[in-house]
Amino acid sequence: MGKNQLIQHYNNLRTTFNLYLKRNSESQDIEDIHQLRLSIKKLRVIWTLMESISEDMVNSSEYFLVFSNLFDEAGEVRDAQVSLSII
Repeated sequence: MGKNQLIQHYNNLRTTFNLYLKRNSESQDIEDIHQLRLSIKKLRVIWTLMESISEDMVNSSEYFLVFSNLFDEAGEVRDAQVSLSII
């Protein structure tokens, strides 16, 4: 994957994250919460990759901290939604 492809992929992931963040602010659909968490996981992978290839010029842990509360809170909501759907 070339530099431009990596940047494009990162931009696509950010766009996807923003889409599901917006959707979740309007309604808490079970699939939207799942996709929000999934987009955060994918962004974490990209940040880790960027840290690795940038020889530590990028600090992925700084990005992780920004998103960790949102990821955890969305996880709690998702767990509750899944439990309700099972019941």
